Amino acid sequence: MQEPNLKVMTPSSMLNEKCKKLEIIGSSEPRRIQRVRKEKHIDTNFISTDSIVILVEGDRNTVLKRTPMIRNMEDDPKTLSQAMSSKDAAFLKEAVNDEMNSILSNNTWVLVDLPPGSKPIGCKWMFRRKYNTNCSIQTFKARLVAKGFTQKESVDYFDTYSPVARIISIRVLFALASIYKLYVHQMDVKMTFVNEDLKEEVYMEQSEGFILPGNEKKVCKLVKSLYGLKQAPKQWHEKFDKTILLNDFHHNGADKCMYSKFTKKFGVIICLFIDDMLIFSTNMIEIVETKRYLTSIFKMKDLDEVNTILGIKVKKHSSGYALNQSHYIKKMLDKFKHLNIKEANIYPIWL
Repeated sequence: MQEPNLKVMTPSSMLNEKCKKLEIIGSSEPRRIQRVRKEKHIDTNFISTDSIVILVEGDRNTVLKRTPMIRNMEDDPKTLSQAMSSKDAAFLKEAVNDEMNSILSNNTWVLVDLPPGSKPIGCKWMFRRKYNTNCSIQTFKARLVAKGFTQKESVDYFDTYSPVARIISIRVLFALASIYKLYVHQMDVKMTFVNEDLKEEVYMEQSEGFILPGNEKKVCKLVKSLYGLKQAPKQWHEKFDKTILLNDFHHNGADKCMYSKFTKKFGVIICLFIDDMLIFSTNMIEIVETKRYLTSIFKMKDLDEVNTILGIKVKKHSSGYALNQSHYIKKMLDKFKHLNIKEANIYPIWL
């Protein structure tokens, strides 16, 4: 009986066969879409022809609270043009206008002719969606940031160091709050880095979307500090430090961003992490008084009882405060698309 002619396929021969098939399939001319590339343009009113406008009923806060998150965390816009052509353009436009109104009302700069021999630094818009712990959008933020990386040391800036509260200090304070049943409230400083007069002479280009007609060649001479400047964090901390010490607060010996004021009747502790502020006290009256004092000096946002600080969710219960970062971990997993990974056992290899 004659044996059948069997063809043995090696890995290399299988690869050659596939390549031949691909050559046959790809021999025809591929289709090409003939489309004229349109250059995106944004005018002074921030109106884009590519925008999708959705009309909803209610104010900004009401809409954000009632709108659930039905998708993974989106990447924030990288440019002003992207922001104004996104589906959240209405919210982002409002955030941009709020930022610029705050800057101008604070007299952050004056328009001048660029002095001979000087070089202005650039600036750009930064956008961020802030989320609640349930992954719904809390608010939209826009920041005009100076390109401080182009600054020259000993010319545009000198000292840059600025302390921030240690995370262990925050945990210790919550432990004390649990033991002694302290009230814990939270405040946010608006326009943190533009509260102090600038000591150095710094010039900046006018921002995109807000170039004053007839003054296109002028530059902004910064009178006050701005986000992105090398010296901005240091000057903000110096400003806050002087202000809070005038109200009879004292430094903590272990952490320069913790301030305390104690009397026979009450005790108040303030913990500052750049623009996030925690206020601990034995009674609500002193928390209210502290808030009133800070609001009289700075533009503050009162967040009432603490909910989230530095990505840590804070929950108050009968025996004290519980801290967890489950929502932050989920946010990171959503961001990097690793929620659907499969579990696997890992065995150590000893070398």
